[in-house]
Amino acid sequence: MAGACQNGPRCCKAWDQALKLARATRHLCLGLAGVFLTIPALLEAGDPFAGERLYAQACAQCHGATGRGSMPGAPDFSRRADPNNGLMKGDRELFKRIRQGGTTCPAFRSMFTESQILDIIAHLRRLQR
Repeated sequence: MAGACQNGPRCCKAWDQALKLARATRHLCLGLAGVFLTIPALLEAGDPFAGERLYAQACAQCHGATGRGSMPGAPDFSRRADPNNGLMKGDRELFKRIRQGGTTCPAFRSMFTESQILDIIAHLRRLQR
């Protein structure tokens, strides 16, 4: 067979180049996957300091400055989520409640942008520490 390696495929220059290209491609793909998996989390993470200001102006009168709830039925945002009492919801549920309102809580759809709601949620998460 003309042009074939006599000592197996590892002796061929073309084979070595193909292996190097495969390794480089694998490293590039892993690096890009890491970047693309991180970007959505960074985009969705709100600013807790901006959220604190928004919370103070629109939420604190019912939920209290520390998030403990100053009105009957207001959830205690200072406690972590507990499947037994459901006091602190997941981020998606909080987003929905802030945007659309709850049982006694008004809807803030026209008052806050999506980004501002994410800021408020970031502040609520910080209250839990």
